[in-house]
Amino acid sequence: VSPETGPALLLEGPMPPVTILNLSADSSSPVMAAIPPANIGLMAPRINELMPNPEGTGSESTDEFIELYNPNPVSFDLSNSSLQSGTTSLRKYIFPAGTMLPAGSFTAFYSEATGLSLSNTRSQVKLLDPLGNSISAVQEYASAKDGQAWALANGKWYWTTSATPNAANVIKQPVSAKKSAAASKKSKS
Repeated sequence: VSPETGPALLLEGPMPPVTILNLSADSSSPVMAAIPPANIGLMAPRINELMPNPEGTGSESTDEFIELYNPNPVSFDLSNSSLQSGTTSLRKYIFPAGTMLPAGSFTAFYSEATGLSLSNTRSQVKLLDPLGNSISAVQEYASAKDGQAWALANGKWYWTTSATPNAANVIKQPVSAKKSAAASKKSKS
């Protein structure tokens, strides 16, 4: 086909996305044994919400949580994956074999079960695959507000006064002291 007839004037389109896995065919290889076969080709779960400084029962072990979201239409196998908290002193919880994250679910993992205590000042949480690679991370926060959750919405992290463990996030931003004072002045005038 000559350039004047048309089809040759079109540019070659971009290559479709692809995932290349360099895995040995031998299922006893460390890499093949580490990644649950059912997860290959799935999207990684996301850390969706944290409650580092809860109000309520007064027991951080029953009120602190890290919530994961599974965006896949099938369950995600968390076996040997881990949650890591902290920035300088790192603490880790390794999910036991057979831990499944249901399809399309929001699942909160409480400190009571993981043994992870979330710092109220300058911290971060990561989800690591069985090989130790970070597959999801929370934007580091400087200071956890009393009773507020650190939640993901539209790719950004926000403090919200509406914690939603095991459910989609609701971003209800706290009224700042400056705005409260301005509103108070207006109402007095």
